[in-house]
Amino acid sequence: MLKDLVGLFVLVLLLSAPVFAEEREPFIAGGVTFLDEHEVLSVEMGAEVLPNINWSLGFNAPIDNGEQEHFGTHWAEKQVWGLHTALGYEIRVNDVLAITPRIGLNYNNVEIEYFEEETGEYIDTDSQNNFEPTLGIKVDIASVGLIVEGYKIDEDISLSEEDEMAVRVMAAYNF
Repeated sequence: MLKDLVGLFVLVLLLSAPVFAEEREPFIAGGVTFLDEHEVLSVEMGAEVLPNINWSLGFNAPIDNGEQEHFGTHWAEKQVWGLHTALGYEIRVNDVLAITPRIGLNYNNVEIEYFEEETGEYIDTDSQNNFEPTLGIKVDIASVGLIVEGYKIDEDISLSEEDEMAVRVMAAYNF
């Protein structure tokens, strides 16, 4: 499954290559998305597509065996992967410091498998997809940057009864 996801990400990057090829100031970022007590690896590539306008595309993949939670006589295991994109307007404070407010869209694919508590026997699988708007900021100091984004988790994909927020934190390198 992870090989298929990486293949999909590479395909999307190849399709967007003509856009990135003509761009200035490309960057690459990597970090973690904290999603409903679940950590997901996040990787992103981006560039300036118009003067002061940045666009980026990223991929989220699980870095652990999944979140587990008990429901009476059953327990559930949740796996998450996704894609995200963002558009930002870069504000140059000086030659070294730039601040970029960002808005974006996040796609999550969540698979929840339910198992019998006593025997560990598989019971059912629930697969859900959702799109959520994101809001964030990128702060660049010289060639190093920090990206922080947040979005509300859809109640349908959360194992929790409470409203949850996902937070993505990434370090960026500007070429």
